[in-house]
Amino acid sequence: MNILTIDFETFFTEDYSLSKQTTESYVRDPRFEAHGVGLREPDGRLLWIARPELSDIDWENSAVLCHHAAFDGLILSHHYGIIPRRWLDTYSMAQFLFGPEQSKSLGALARRFGLADKSVPYDKVKGLHYADMDRETQRELADGCLHDCELTYSIFTKMMSGDY
Repeated sequence: MNILTIDFETFFTEDYSLSKQTTESYVRDPRFEAHGVGLREPDGRLLWIARPELSDIDWENSAVLCHHAAFDGLILSHHYGIIPRRWLDTYSMAQFLFGPEQSKSLGALARRFGLADKSVPYDKVKGLHYADMDRETQRELADGCLHDCELTYSIFTKMMSGDY
């Protein structure tokens, strides 16, 4: 089975954010907008898709890996009608391995495993729709998202191999 790593980047504001709402209320809110999705394909190729169209992916033969499947999975099912064959979630794995007292954010796990920290420019994109960002900011968002896909895959392989 193919492992496809995904990470969505989405519109948020000061009041409309995951820190102020549940995952479900945020994703189902009429203001929801996916800026894009990062994909790490099974062969290691990284791909950013702005304003995602995801119908060309073989979801039936893919295990989807992400960091916090409750978020990315709800986006896939609610906004795109996609339910992959299997889910893999580094957040849930870290919860089991490291317990509730340890931070399970992607950045915290990257530091724990000696990997480069997250680089998504959240301060630059807060309150901006993708179409309102300049090209440089769009590129920084895409690059940060793709880096998060690599981090997620690297952390997954380390946890699966017992390298923690």
